[in-house]
Amino acid sequence: MVLWQSLVAASVAFRAARERYKNSLKQGGPPALVRLESSELHVSGSALEEGHWWVLITATLDHADRPHLINNMIMVACLGEPLESLLGPWLLLVLYFFTGVVGWAATLADARRKFDAELWDCAAKFQTSVGSSPATYGLAGFLAIAWPDAACAQAFGLPACLWLLALCACPALVCLKRSKNGFKAFAGHCSPAFCWIAVKLLIGSGLSGCSATEFFAFYLVHASFGKIVNRVLFEVPFEHSAVDNAAHLGGTLGGAFTAWASCQFSVMSSSPNAKWSEGGPGILNALCFAWLALQCWLSG
Repeated sequence: MVLWQSLVAASVAFRAARERYKNSLKQGGPPALVRLESSELHVSGSALEEGHWWVLITATLDHADRPHLINNMIMVACLGEPLESLLGPWLLLVLYFFTGVVGWAATLADARRKFDAELWDCAAKFQTSVGSSPATYGLAGFLAIAWPDAACAQAFGLPACLWLLALCACPALVCLKRSKNGFKAFAGHCSPAFCWIAVKLLIGSGLSGCSATEFFAFYLVHASFGKIVNRVLFEVPFEHSAVDNAAHLGGTLGGAFTAWASCQFSVMSSSPNAKWSEGGPGILNALCFAWLALQCWLSG
């Protein structure tokens, strides 16, 4: 089994263990597994103050719910193959958790910036964050800088159009029963994929290929659409969204900086798989980073 598939399997197993733990508590019996409380696994100021440093790793493996897990694991599937061919399994593993840690550090720094010392001590430091999104954003940022032309979203021989449609549709499908406006929200979430397909057909470039830069731009548009749908259909303000933009921005910048440093110091120059770009991030990548920073600023 290749590493990116192992990461997917580990995240799914982690979520299954957490659900088993919560179900055992609901049934009134002793917990089936110990030390699976959110305070022991998710990133928060309180957890780190108590010396639970491992939350920087476990928070990247756990997820808030099934749609959250599905979204991030499709991201790993879309980016895993080209990254593993470029870096090899061990460096990919290091990159995955390193960008996750950078993202969580950005989350905590942003929380300390927003709240004064009194509010931090009584409430804010107990807010938790979880998910592999900082790591997946980091993988996308790394690949967009290091290998902009890499073919993404082609795992198991499936065309890119199917993977991008799955990225939009699968998490939304799970949420259909949760909302009275579920089908409207589903259509809104899927619209970026349909727009991408329409543009690819208009320019005649085919639907089977998707470059790293193109995928990076698509994912940012897709993630933003979720907020727009919430704002328009459900009147949820951007600042009240559960999306941790600081973690996303931190993970992305961590991945981009790692790619830049690797290029500067020729870390992969001796590898036959090294395909570092010499052209820099380009205009589209720069716009993607600027858009992500703007989202973070708008959210507070």
